[in-house]
Amino acid sequence: MKLSSILTTMASCPWLNLWTCPDTLKQAGVDAGFKAYLKELYLSTEDPAITTAFSNFFVPTGQLIVRGIVATGSKEIIALKQRLLPTAGNKHWNHRPNVTSVYSESSTQKVFNVLGVIEATYDGGNCSQAYYSTRFTVKKMPVENWPSSPMLGILSKGDTKQPALRWLGVWLDRKLTFKRHIAERVEKARKVALHIKHLANTVHGSPAASLRKATITCVIPSLLYGAEAWYPGRTRLSTGGGHLRGTMVSTRMGSRIAKADKVINLATKGVLPVWRTTPIVANLRDAGLPPCEVALEHIRINMALRLRRLDVRHPLTMRLTAPGHRTQNGTRLRSADRLLPGAPRPILPPPHYTPGCRTDPTQGIDKETAAASFNDWWNALPPNTVTIFSDGSESYDDAGKHVGYGYAIYQGQALVATGKGAINTLSHVFDAEAIGALKGLQKALTLPSNADTQRWLCIDSTSVIWCKRANASDTSQWAFLESHRLIDRHAVNIRWSPGHQGITGNEAADSLADAGAKSDIVDPGPTAQPTISGIGSIARSLAHNVTSGWWRKNEPTLSGGIANGN
Repeated sequence: MKLSSILTTMASCPWLNLWTCPDTLKQAGVDAGFKAYLKELYLSTEDPAITTAFSNFFVPTGQLIVRGIVATGSKEIIALKQRLLPTAGNKHWNHRPNVTSVYSESSTQKVFNVLGVIEATYDGGNCSQAYYSTRFTVKKMPVENWPSSPMLGILSKGDTKQPALRWLGVWLDRKLTFKRHIAERVEKARKVALHIKHLANTVHGSPAASLRKATITCVIPSLLYGAEAWYPGRTRLSTGGGHLRGTMVSTRMGSRIAKADKVINLATKGVLPVWRTTPIVANLRDAGLPPCEVALEHIRINMALRLRRLDVRHPLTMRLTAPGHRTQNGTRLRSADRLLPGAPRPILPPPHYTPGCRTDPTQGIDKETAAASFNDWWNALPPNTVTIFSDGSESYDDAGKHVGYGYAIYQGQALVATGKGAINTLSHVFDAEAIGALKGLQKALTLPSNADTQRWLCIDSTSVIWCKRANASDTSQWAFLESHRLIDRHAVNIRWSPGHQGITGNEAADSLADAGAKSDIVDPGPTAQPTISGIGSIARSLAHNVTSGWWRKNEPTLSGGIANGN
């Protein structure tokens, strides 16, 4: 182990903690930068004549602590050492280390743990041994604080890496330029890319599909690890003064993206059996791998979507809004958050389990058989049993997108109530089905009933049934949580009713859902707000636009036949 920082020494000893013999030091695994200090330490212990070289390792405020006795400065340290030297005459000490290891290390100090034995020998032949454990603390300080001692030049020369703090695998430098982090990730990913490149050539090698999977699995994640922290996009909103304030300016990420691009290009040449003169754009297209800029934008979009799914009490949620009157919208976190529109944030409810919540709603039966069984069951229901059929609809036409719900309520086999409505177009049919089931249940609970009335929710979407019985999904979470409350309070049952199989209630709810979606009449409240699933569609569209934009930009660089689509 080598020390990577300039050190000053402070030894903290519960009692006498000293050794001897350089060969023994090597066998005990003593750190190379620690040997010179220990050598002087042992000599000053074994030989009463040696009392000064040991103090050269201490800064003016350095301390030596032995059995609670604190000595500060060179003079006090020498005086304390002289008190501990072997008595002249018939008694001799010998210190032998057994194990030397690093106990802990931080940005300010390094602690060594020492296990050893002290032998006390008398001229008469008697000998005793005492085993000890001690720790030496080596403090890290700037180079200008070093004493002028030739024995302390233990740093490796040529280390030009940017000083940074490593946290969760990300190197954070003082100005948050992330140059050290990007250099580290590029070097790690380049080694893997070179290995992939050596596995294949234009004649022999592994299948291209397998090498592509290896690149996607190993190279790109290693290369772009922590990109959420260091990539702010190619442009940002200027926060400076003058005429540029409020305009979009460059983030100057081009040189760092270029370094990462070289690694992806290297891996691409390993995936495909192509010559080195093949254009990079063609390689990326044929290998199905994204260039670095596209991959970074996809990571940023995914980060924005994850921010939308955080609960209201998450620490990052509180960082998305500038405190007080401040307008600090230029942070990487807030710039990513602005990529997608807002939506109601989910909460973190406790787990919700009901009887049958882990049973497959279809019970492994095909739709035709299940529909016949459902009709037999429904036709045999008594007149006081209430069944609520609900459905959702999502359609597109010249006027745009339409999303809505519908429900039909039956008492026995008689239709007693219906309802329909539209929801925000930034949603999907899953949200419409969940909201439609809730609206139908709320309406059924307002109808006249008696104590023995049974209520059944009949839903054709198995994914909605899973969330109604067990844990709510993040999208339209409010609808599922309210359904849980009503289902538990009123002992409502849930049954799968296969869609488009001629079931009376299903067909009625389906028609009502189509009509509700096209009515564009949205109830006020949560139904009028976007959902997380709808936000996810926008995220996928943004990612697709990024890829398409890169291709349109680089397509002209290829040959005329490809550029013209021939």
